[in-house]
Amino acid sequence: MLAGLPALGLLLGTAMGADPLRVLLHTGAGLGCLVIGGLLEGAGLWWALRIVRAAEAA
Repeated sequence: MLAGLPALGLLLGTAMGADPLRVLLHTGAGLGCLVIGGLLEGAGLWWALRIVRAAEAA
């Protein structure tokens, strides 16, 4: 559920009239945030998977 929040944030930003995709894809700061956010998202998913696997093994 938490992994879907970034997509929800993009939808909410678009609904409010901002253009979050333009900012993310066409500005240096946006690209930096997109890369860092993607890395953190991947790390969070990996960590959650590790926790689930450890719980299954126990």
